[in-house]
Amino acid sequence: MTTIAYRAGVMAGDSRAYAGDKMPIGQKRKVHRLEDGSLFGCSSSNVGADALLRRWVEAGCPPPASSD
Repeated sequence: MTTIAYRAGVMAGDSRAYAGDKMPIGQKRKVHRLEDGSLFGCSSSNVGADALLRRWVEAGCPPPASSD
C-alpha cells in the first residue's frame, strides 16, 4: 500500500516497495521535487514510471504526438 499525504505545504510519502501484494522488496522514492521547487507524489508498479512522469511535467506536459 502506498501513502502520499499533503497538508499545509508539506508533502510526505512512505518509501516501501512491494512485489505483488505483500512481499516487501526494498525502497523507492514516491515524493519528487521538480526543478521549480514544486512537489509531486507518484507511485507505480511500473519501474521508471515516476521518472517518465517527472520528465513529462518538466517538459510542460506536452500532448502526445499525433499519429496522422
